Amino acid sequence: HEFQRYTWLELTPYRLIAMPVVLIGVFLIALLFAGGDRGPDLANAAAIVFAAIAFPWGNRMIADSLTQEIAGNTWDRQRMSALGAWEMTWGKLFGSTIYVWYGGVICLAVFVVSLVDAWPGHEIFIAVSMMVLTAVFCHAVCFMFTLLAVRRQREYGPIRAGLYQFIAVIIGLVLLTGGLSGLFDGSGPG
Repeated sequence: HEFQRYTWLELTPYRLIAMPVVLIGVFLIALLFAGGDRGPDLANAAAIVFAAIAFPWGNRMIADSLTQEIAGNTWDRQRMSALGAWEMTWGKLFGSTIYVWYGGVICLAVFVVSLVDAWPGHEIFIAVSMMVLTAVFCHAVCFMFTLLAVRRQREYGPIRAGLYQFIAVIIGLVLLTGGLSGLFDGSGPG
């Protein structure tokens, strides 16, 4: 129920059209400034755009999903509903970020297509898996910090929310750059 509710709210027809149009524009600009090796240059641009979408924006979406429910006094009713804890957790973790993942999948598709001729298939699979798992981990860390703040009944303002999102972004980017550093310099996955 929770995931379905977010899907209906987040994936409106306008938004479904807007994301690819904006990303196509970004990737066309990246191609204009690409050097002689367009495939890896476009893949780097796709990885950077993925990180920009998945980490800060994804964290913001997941933190906002909780703060909006607390502000609207629907959090306690939802906790007492027939939804199980895991159903609610997965619904919030993936449902509130569904639009972010929509853009992220487009970036990952560009990443894969750009590297098909340049990298072996297993390295592309490792890179994509690391990007996806790191983004999910980053969202989960932000979700956890937000839930801890709610549970401890701390004042939850924009500064504290920004701090939790920043911590999750730093953790995610450290993991991602450490794991992918070898892929981009040709020495293999980290």
